[in-house]
Amino acid sequence: MEQMVKKISFVSMSALAKGLETVSGVVLLCVVALTIVDIVGRFFGKPVVGTYELVSAAGGLVVSFAMPISIMGKKHVVIDLIVERLSIQSKIVLHIATRLMAAALFLIVAWSFMRQAHDLRSAKEVSSILQFPLHPLVYAMGGAFLGVCLALIDDLWSLKRFREAEHG
Repeated sequence: MEQMVKKISFVSMSALAKGLETVSGVVLLCVVALTIVDIVGRFFGKPVVGTYELVSAAGGLVVSFAMPISIMGKKHVVIDLIVERLSIQSKIVLHIATRLMAAALFLIVAWSFMRQAHDLRSAKEVSSILQFPLHPLVYAMGGAFLGVCLALIDDLWSLKRFREAEHG
């Protein structure tokens, strides 16, 4: 039963991370298209109003939405000059410690984003040029950072699955 719950959890987390990655990619393509249209428009004296605002907002979404899949796919930067010299047990302890610290950090970041989004919503804060509400973007980034926490926790579970497989 426990194995089944872990497998469902992993599949769900993978689907969530893949979905966020897809949204991140689509937003990035929109940024590229908008930038091209703006450059061509500037050439003809008709730039797209609010391009800087939209590209800035989209950049936050692209980065935050891409993070869970990066963690799950182990696509992040690892400096292993010292780690490769450690014993297996030390590597496991280091792995657990870094994942727990990172999960705690991103939980704080997610909470901070959610709090900021609530404040922006309460103040009815909007962007300066296009006047779109800012709180949905900040809520979305906070949710993505919660996804980062879940990906880090899933990474800890994968370590447990590895150790169980190693010991039969």
